[in-house]
Amino acid sequence: MCIRDSPEGWEERSTPGDNRKYFVDHNTKMTSWVRPTWGLQGARFFTKRPKPSMTASKRCEHPEFQQKRIGFRNAMAMTSTSKEIVQLIVSRDHILEVSAQEFENLNPQQLRSRIRISFPGESEAIDWGGVAQEWFQMIVPALLDPKLGLFEFSDSDNRYQINPNPNPDQRQFRQALFGEDMHSGFKFIGRVLGKALRDSQLIRAHFTLPFYKLLLNCPFVFDDLQETDPEYYASLKYIREHPAEELRELEIIDYFTTDGPGGEEVELKKGGKDVLVTDENKDEYVELKANYVMHGRMAKERQALLNAFNEVVDLRDLAAVDPQELELMFSGTPIISLDDWEANTDYDQYEPSDKVIRWFWEIVKSWDHDKQATLLQFVTGSSQLPAGGFKCLMGASQGNGPPIIRRFRIRKLPGHELPRAHTCFNVLDLPPYKKRSQVSRAMDIAVEMGSLGFGME
Repeated sequence: MCIRDSPEGWEERSTPGDNRKYFVDHNTKMTSWVRPTWGLQGARFFTKRPKPSMTASKRCEHPEFQQKRIGFRNAMAMTSTSKEIVQLIVSRDHILEVSAQEFENLNPQQLRSRIRISFPGESEAIDWGGVAQEWFQMIVPALLDPKLGLFEFSDSDNRYQINPNPNPDQRQFRQALFGEDMHSGFKFIGRVLGKALRDSQLIRAHFTLPFYKLLLNCPFVFDDLQETDPEYYASLKYIREHPAEELRELEIIDYFTTDGPGGEEVELKKGGKDVLVTDENKDEYVELKANYVMHGRMAKERQALLNAFNEVVDLRDLAAVDPQELELMFSGTPIISLDDWEANTDYDQYEPSDKVIRWFWEIVKSWDHDKQATLLQFVTGSSQLPAGGFKCLMGASQGNGPPIIRRFRIRKLPGHELPRAHTCFNVLDLPPYKKRSQVSRAMDIAVEMGSLGFGME
């Protein structure tokens, strides 16, 4: 059967037996469990995109968002039923190609299980999640590397979006890494992003709002194009605001066609090359052109990414989340509140009133933001905080389950000269120094030489 209000060329089918719906795109010869949402919307497409009702920092603390975040965490825990631990061995020197090969061999159940990563040639340690955290911090920048050309910066700000026109060198690089299938790189990205969200691994990257809408399978509106391509948005806005006859005289509009990536003529709808743009159908023309820019010209890439993301995270578990909230769940917040930090710190063999603890907080509060972020990185493995701040810090799982909340903890470490960190558990081992100057010097050394701080429990 045809899907009502769906893009042209899509068909809804059902699997035999369990009658589960899936969707076939005859344009790209791809199937998906996810219903397409970029069909014609008419007047709804041109409704103004609502402005955020609060800043990101306020939203982080809002009870409604916290409830959504907790609900998602619970959903992930309930669907992590497998006790299997998936072992992946990846090379630091070839992090991208080896990781892609390893992920390609995993089925959806394994992707939803706990993954333990190791680097060959390095001493074996009990990985409670710190190595996996390090892997995410390496793999995401590698996937965003301009040489690969999977993503580009948007024209409106320094946010990433899918690159619709990779150059020949980028295509060749992709082929060398991912093989002949030019869309396998986006499949890998979808799985990585899904796994990061599922395992509460913060990523150091921000994407455009339309990209988060893609992951949520939300329909676009016209204003989304302004963030994707401001110049193209302005030209389509001009078309909407001027008579068709005037636009035709200026050779701005003609028929329902547009230029493809290689300069070829692309019909915006079936028979479009014979449909003249008029004042009556001009809004449909603008919507189809906007959808082509935001989706159609990279339909296969987008669908490969979304299908792979959906293998790891069921979109139904994100039904209550909006795009701004999804960004917070992915990237957290860079804001560090020392009051929040101190209020959400636990102590082991120390009391908050002990001199060494008072000195510690006095010293940290005297640092600038960058140095505080470096300390956070040293102890937790990330310089970013989850949405909700320190009370929502995630750490090693119990057994094979998903990560759990583990508050920042300072533990007494007698007999050592320097502090030591356990990034899997957000624990800082702090020796009982006798002088404030000793605390200051030791913290400076430990923060500057973070590699000394990877402890094992």
